[in-house]
Amino acid sequence: PFDLSEGDVIGSELVPIVTMGIFNPMGPTIVALNLLTKPDSNSAGLLYTSLNPFAQTRLVFARCGNNPISLTQFLPSAHKVGDELLLGCYPDFVLPSTEIDMIVDAVEKLMLELVSRAPSRDDLAETTAKIKKHWKDPWSRIPSVEKTMRDALSGNASDPIARPSSGDDFNEWFSTVTHHEHLSTEIAAIMQGWKGAIEFQGDTMPHMPLEEVIDELATLSHPLFQTLRDQ
Repeated sequence: PFDLSEGDVIGSELVPIVTMGIFNPMGPTIVALNLLTKPDSNSAGLLYTSLNPFAQTRLVFARCGNNPISLTQFLPSAHKVGDELLLGCYPDFVLPSTEIDMIVDAVEKLMLELVSRAPSRDDLAETTAKIKKHWKDPWSRIPSVEKTMRDALSGNASDPIARPSSGDDFNEWFSTVTHHEHLSTEIAAIMQGWKGAIEFQGDTMPHMPLEEVIDELATLSHPLFQTLRDQ
Protein backbone atom coordinates (compact mmCIF):
# COMPACT_ATOMS: atom_id res chain seq x y z
CA PRO A 1 0.00 0.00 0.00
CA PHE A 2 1.09 3.57 -0.53
CA ASP A 3 -0.27 6.93 0.61
CA LEU A 4 -2.54 8.69 -1.82
CA SER A 5 -0.77 11.31 -3.89
CA GLU A 6 -2.10 14.16 -5.97
CA GLY A 7 -1.00 12.36 -9.13
CA ASP A 8 -3.23 9.40 -8.30
CA VAL A 9 -6.32 11.58 -8.21
CA ILE A 10 -5.81 14.23 -10.88
CA GLY A 11 -7.43 13.04 -14.10
CA SER A 12 -8.84 9.91 -12.45
CA GLU A 13 -12.45 8.84 -12.22
CA LEU A 14 -13.47 7.81 -8.69
CA VAL A 15 -15.76 4.83 -9.18
CA PRO A 16 -17.57 3.97 -5.92
CA ILE A 17 -17.70 0.29 -4.94
CA VAL A 18 -18.90 -0.12 -1.34
CA THR A 19 -19.11 1.52 2.05
CA MET A 20 -19.17 -0.44 5.30
CA GLY A 21 -18.92 0.49 8.93
CA ILE A 22 -18.73 -0.33 12.61
CA PHE A 23 -21.16 1.07 15.16
CA ASN A 24 -19.08 1.70 18.28
CA PRO A 25 -20.07 4.79 20.27
CA MET A 26 -16.48 5.29 21.39
CA GLY A 27 -14.98 4.98 17.93
CA PRO A 28 -17.35 4.48 15.00
CA THR A 29 -15.62 3.72 11.73
CA ILE A 30 -16.64 3.98 8.08
CA VAL A 31 -14.61 2.32 5.32
CA ALA A 32 -15.08 3.10 1.64
CA LEU A 33 -13.62 1.41 -1.43
CA ASN A 34 -13.26 3.15 -4.79
CA LEU A 35 -11.70 2.31 -8.10
CA LEU A 36 -9.36 4.98 -9.49
CA THR A 37 -9.34 4.77 -13.27
CA LYS A 38 -7.71 6.80 -16.01
CA PRO A 39 -8.81 6.40 -19.63
CA ASP A 40 -5.25 6.03 -20.93
CA SER A 41 -4.16 3.42 -18.36
CA ASN A 42 -4.37 -0.37 -18.55
CA SER A 43 -4.54 -0.67 -14.74
CA ALA A 44 -6.72 0.85 -12.06
CA GLY A 45 -6.04 1.43 -8.38
CA LEU A 46 -8.18 0.37 -5.46
CA LEU A 47 -8.56 3.29 -3.07
CA TYR A 48 -9.09 2.49 0.61
CA THR A 49 -10.58 5.22 2.81
CA SER A 50 -10.99 4.55 6.53
CA LEU A 51 -12.57 7.31 8.62
CA ASN A 52 -12.75 7.40 12.41
CA PRO A 53 -13.36 10.52 14.54
CA PHE A 54 -9.72 10.50 15.65
CA ALA A 55 -7.81 8.73 12.85
CA GLN A 56 -8.17 8.60 9.08
CA THR A 57 -6.37 6.62 6.38
CA ARG A 58 -6.44 7.11 2.63
CA LEU A 59 -4.28 4.99 0.34
CA VAL A 60 -4.18 2.96 -2.83
CA PHE A 61 -3.61 -0.62 -1.70
CA ALA A 62 -3.99 -2.75 -4.82
CA ARG A 63 -4.22 -2.61 -8.60
CA CYS A 64 -6.25 -4.53 -11.14
CA GLY A 65 -7.05 -4.32 -14.82
CA ASN A 66 -8.92 -1.22 -15.95
CA ASN A 67 -12.20 -2.95 -16.82
CA PRO A 68 -15.26 -4.21 -14.89
CA ILE A 69 -14.49 -7.91 -15.42
CA SER A 70 -10.99 -7.57 -14.00
CA LEU A 71 -12.36 -5.67 -11.00
CA THR A 72 -15.03 -8.22 -10.18
CA GLN A 73 -12.57 -11.10 -10.49
CA PHE A 74 -10.01 -9.35 -8.30
CA LEU A 75 -12.22 -7.71 -5.65
CA PRO A 76 -12.87 -10.78 -3.43
CA SER A 77 -9.11 -11.10 -2.85
CA ALA A 78 -8.85 -7.46 -1.74
CA HIS A 79 -9.94 -8.14 1.85
CA LYS A 80 -6.63 -6.94 3.32
CA VAL A 81 -4.69 -3.69 3.21
CA GLY A 82 -1.12 -4.86 3.58
CA ASP A 83 -1.24 -7.21 6.57
CA GLU A 84 -4.46 -5.79 8.02
CA LEU A 85 -8.08 -6.61 7.20
CA LEU A 86 -10.23 -3.89 5.64
CA LEU A 87 -12.11 -3.97 8.95
CA GLY A 88 -10.86 -5.74 12.06
CA CYS A 89 -14.28 -7.20 12.91
CA TYR A 90 -17.60 -8.02 11.25
CA PRO A 91 -19.06 -4.92 9.56
CA ASP A 92 -22.29 -3.68 11.14
CA PHE A 93 -23.52 -2.44 7.78
CA VAL A 94 -22.55 -3.05 4.15
CA LEU A 95 -23.78 -0.78 1.37
CA PRO A 96 -22.76 -1.49 -2.22
CA SER A 97 -22.42 1.87 -3.97
CA THR A 98 -23.75 0.66 -7.31
CA GLU A 99 -26.63 -1.46 -8.57
CA ILE A 100 -24.50 -3.20 -11.23
CA ASP A 101 -25.15 -6.88 -10.52
CA MET A 102 -21.63 -8.15 -11.22
CA ILE A 103 -20.09 -5.61 -8.83
CA VAL A 104 -22.71 -6.27 -6.13
CA ASP A 105 -21.94 -9.99 -6.44
CA ALA A 106 -18.21 -9.25 -6.13
CA VAL A 107 -18.86 -7.15 -3.00
CA GLU A 108 -20.76 -10.09 -1.49
CA LYS A 109 -17.82 -12.40 -2.20
CA LEU A 110 -15.45 -9.83 -0.71
CA MET A 111 -17.55 -9.77 2.49
CA LEU A 112 -17.44 -13.57 2.66
CA GLU A 113 -13.65 -13.46 2.58
CA LEU A 114 -13.57 -10.65 5.16
CA VAL A 115 -15.90 -12.16 7.76
CA SER A 116 -14.27 -15.59 7.48
CA ARG A 117 -11.05 -13.98 8.73
CA ALA A 118 -12.33 -11.27 11.07
CA PRO A 119 -12.06 -12.07 14.79
CA SER A 120 -15.23 -11.84 16.87
CA ARG A 121 -16.56 -12.95 20.25
CA ASP A 122 -19.71 -14.22 18.49
CA ASP A 123 -20.10 -16.38 15.43
CA LEU A 124 -21.92 -14.97 12.44
CA ALA A 125 -25.27 -16.52 13.36
CA GLU A 126 -25.09 -14.99 16.86
CA THR A 127 -24.18 -11.61 15.38
CA THR A 128 -27.17 -11.73 13.03
CA ALA A 129 -29.47 -12.81 15.87
CA LYS A 130 -28.40 -9.79 17.97
CA ILE A 131 -29.10 -7.40 15.10
CA LYS A 132 -32.56 -8.91 14.58
CA LYS A 133 -33.34 -8.91 18.30
CA HIS A 134 -32.60 -5.18 18.41
CA TRP A 135 -33.95 -4.46 14.92
CA LYS A 136 -33.80 -0.76 14.05
CA ASP A 137 -32.45 0.03 17.52
CA PRO A 138 -28.65 -0.27 17.36
CA TRP A 139 -28.12 1.51 20.68
CA SER A 140 -29.90 -1.29 22.58
CA ARG A 141 -27.39 -3.75 21.07
CA ILE A 142 -24.45 -2.10 22.83
CA PRO A 143 -23.49 -3.62 26.23
CA SER A 144 -23.52 -1.18 29.10
CA VAL A 145 -20.23 0.00 30.56
CA GLU A 146 -21.18 -1.75 33.80
CA LYS A 147 -21.73 -5.09 32.06
CA THR A 148 -18.47 -4.79 30.16
CA MET A 149 -16.59 -4.15 33.41
CA ARG A 150 -18.38 -7.00 35.22
CA ASP A 151 -17.50 -9.44 32.44
CA ALA A 152 -13.88 -8.34 32.48
CA LEU A 153 -13.60 -8.67 36.27
CA SER A 154 -15.37 -12.04 36.36
CA GLY A 155 -13.40 -13.49 33.47
CA ASN A 156 -16.53 -13.92 31.34
CA ALA A 157 -15.16 -11.72 28.57
CA SER A 158 -13.70 -13.85 25.80
CA ASP A 159 -10.97 -12.85 23.40
CA PRO A 160 -12.10 -12.43 19.80
CA ILE A 161 -11.23 -15.31 17.51
CA ALA A 162 -11.78 -16.01 13.82
CA ARG A 163 -14.88 -18.16 13.55
CA PRO A 164 -15.81 -20.23 10.49
CA SER A 165 -19.46 -20.05 9.43
CA SER A 166 -21.74 -21.92 7.09
CA GLY A 167 -22.95 -20.57 3.78
CA ASP A 168 -26.46 -20.23 5.19
CA ASP A 169 -25.16 -18.22 8.16
CA PHE A 170 -23.30 -15.88 5.81
CA ASN A 171 -26.27 -15.42 3.48
CA GLU A 172 -28.53 -14.56 6.42
CA TRP A 173 -25.98 -12.11 7.83
CA PHE A 174 -25.36 -10.44 4.46
CA SER A 175 -29.05 -9.98 3.72
CA THR A 176 -29.47 -8.49 7.22
CA VAL A 177 -26.61 -5.98 7.15
CA THR A 178 -27.60 -4.81 3.64
CA HIS A 179 -31.34 -4.49 4.40
CA HIS A 180 -32.61 -0.95 3.75
CA GLU A 181 -34.31 -0.66 7.16
CA HIS A 182 -31.17 -1.76 8.94
CA LEU A 183 -28.99 0.56 6.88
CA SER A 184 -31.04 3.64 7.69
CA THR A 185 -30.97 3.13 11.46
CA GLU A 186 -27.40 1.79 11.62
CA ILE A 187 -25.88 4.68 9.69
CA ALA A 188 -27.93 7.17 11.72
CA ALA A 189 -26.57 5.58 14.92
CA ILE A 190 -23.01 5.75 13.62
CA MET A 191 -23.48 9.45 12.96
CA GLN A 192 -24.88 9.99 16.45
CA GLY A 193 -22.00 7.99 17.91
CA TRP A 194 -19.53 10.00 15.84
CA LYS A 195 -20.68 13.29 17.36
CA GLY A 196 -20.96 11.71 20.80
CA ALA A 197 -17.39 10.35 20.70
CA ILE A 198 -16.06 13.83 19.91
CA GLU A 199 -18.18 15.42 22.62
CA PHE A 200 -17.05 12.78 25.14
CA GLN A 201 -13.43 13.63 24.41
CA GLY A 202 -14.32 17.26 25.05
CA ASP A 203 -12.70 18.40 21.81
CA THR A 204 -9.33 17.76 23.47
CA MET A 205 -8.10 15.51 20.62
CA PRO A 206 -7.71 16.35 16.93
CA HIS A 207 -10.86 15.05 15.28
CA MET A 208 -12.77 14.91 12.02
CA PRO A 209 -16.22 16.55 12.24
CA LEU A 210 -19.12 14.50 10.92
CA GLU A 211 -19.86 17.12 8.25
CA GLU A 212 -16.39 16.55 6.77
CA VAL A 213 -16.98 12.78 6.77
CA ILE A 214 -20.17 13.15 4.76
CA ASP A 215 -18.52 15.60 2.38
CA GLU A 216 -15.51 13.36 1.76
CA LEU A 217 -17.62 10.27 1.07
CA ALA A 218 -19.89 12.34 -1.18
CA THR A 219 -16.83 13.62 -3.07
CA LEU A 220 -15.82 9.98 -3.50
CA SER A 221 -19.17 9.55 -5.31
CA HIS A 222 -20.88 7.22 -2.81
CA PRO A 223 -24.57 7.90 -3.51
CA LEU A 224 -26.01 7.79 0.01
CA PHE A 225 -23.52 10.35 1.27
CA GLN A 226 -24.12 12.57 -1.74
CA THR A 227 -27.79 12.57 -0.75
CA LEU A 228 -26.94 13.36 2.88
CA ARG A 229 -24.64 16.19 1.82
CA ASP A 230 -27.28 17.73 -0.42
CA GLN A 231 -30.08 17.61 2.15
